[in-house]
Parts: sequence; structure tokens; C-alpha cells
Amino acid sequence: RLFSKANYKVAGKTGTAWIFVNGKYDNTRFRSSFAGYFPADKPKYSCIVVIHDPQDGSYYGSAVAAPVFKELSDFIYSTELYVPAPAANDDMLASTKIPVSKNGSREALVQAFKALGIPTDGQTQASWVSTSTQDDHVKISDKNLQNGLVPDERGMGLQDALFILENSGLKVEINGYGTVKSQSLTPGGRYDRGNVIKIQLS
Repeated sequence: RLFSKANYKVAGKTGTAWIFVNGKYDNTRFRSSFAGYFPADKPKYSCIVVIHDPQDGSYYGSAVAAPVFKELSDFIYSTELYVPAPAANDDMLASTKIPVSKNGSREALVQAFKALGIPTDGQTQASWVSTSTQDDHVKISDKNLQNGLVPDERGMGLQDALFILENSGLKVEINGYGTVKSQSLTPGGRYDRGNVIKIQLS
């Protein structure tokens, strides 16, 4: 149920066990776990979360460990760097050296590129940026978000897109999974708080 509204499929198993203390099991103390992998249809990541002796009253793996797994998988899913297949759409530059990335948080992207040893170009200090893949580096540009105007979420991962849209006062309806491909409200147009914006992921 926890993953029923996720935009990717997860396969996993919860676990709840008593803790072995002083030569016997203590039926008042627990070790909760969730082991899983995703995307379930094309597995790429696996993880096990173990919570030792939870203290907040809940102790089942589904209530304690699974939500932690979901936070991790949501973050990975929304910030994943990937190399497109040669037949990728025209918006992506096929490259055997530099991967294509989603637009999003400058801090997270710079950290990821640095960890992967990928050179970047761009001096912007904006919180939200666009990226474009060059022959030997990734160019980072300011997304130019302005208060009161519909932000351009195209090319962003779901987590970053939701953060920006919901903090702008918009109600978001989501269809599909992956990167934001299109949005119902025109970027740069004016809107009223509470307006609904539909985003299509692919």
C-alpha cells in the first residue's frame, strides 16, 4: 500500500523479529526490516533497511522500515543520472562519455557530477537549474524561476518538480513516471494559488 502511488514499481519483503538478549528472545523488543529492489520490472537498485529496537510504539517492518526505504528510493529515482539508448528522443544527446541528467536542484546535481568526475560549466548559484550535455562536460544554467509565474518543470524529476510546484501554491496532478515531459499550464504565464497543473512524465 505504501508504494501504490509511486511512479515506479518496487518489489520487497518486510520482516519483524524479536531481539535476542541474554540468551533468549525478548518479545517486547524488535528488529524491523524491509528488503527490496526497484524498478521491479527492470531491477537496477537493491537495498535493505534494518531498524534495531524502534522506540516510537510501532515495530512492524511495514510501518518502520518500509517508509525509510521509500524515502531512499524516491530520492534515487528523482535524481538518477542515466545514459540514454542511441534511439533516445531528440531532446537527449547521445554520448558514450557524458551522461544526460534531469534538471533540478543545483546542489544535488553538482554533488553528483563531482562524485562521478564529470566536469561542469556554468557559474550560476541559482537553487534550480537546467542541464545540457556537451561533448566533454555538462553545462548548468539558471532556470529563471520567478514568483507569480508558472515555473517550467520540463526535464525535471518528479521530486524536484513537486517541491517547486507545491511551494508555488499549485495543486499537482501526475500522470506517468520518469521525467516531466509536458505540463498543462504554460511556463511563464500567470496563475492563482490553488490552480491545478497537470504534469506528464515519460
